[in-house]
Amino acid sequence: MKSIYFYSKKNALWIGIALALISLLLTWFYRPYIYENQFFDFYFADTIGSWFCIPSATFFFYGIRKKQFVKILNIVLFAYIIYEILTALPYHGTFDFLDILAMILSYCICLGCFLMIRKKSIMKNKQTT
Repeated sequence: MKSIYFYSKKNALWIGIALALISLLLTWFYRPYIYENQFFDFYFADTIGSWFCIPSATFFFYGIRKKQFVKILNIVLFAYIIYEILTALPYHGTFDFLDILAMILSYCICLGCFLMIRKKSIMKNKQTT
């Protein structure tokens, strides 16, 4: 039984790159627009990078590594949370709890999407056999 979660590793790599580019575009255009017009967007403009870093890095590394998707997802979440905690150090940057919350929510969304795709793929394989 052959199960394909993402059509190929190459597609996963391109998805990761596309998500990173979307994040950059939103950071360059959406964030300044929100700040200039003083809109309240539930802190999305403040946490754009945190929303996109988890799926972007996960898809990217899934596309170039021979590891399981969920394992990479867990490693990426752990690494980004450690990085955000290190920003609490005075010489490194500013710590923002909302970024950690956005990363965890992004992780949950990414994991949920993966599990739905996997379930659909398994069900499709059962129907064809």
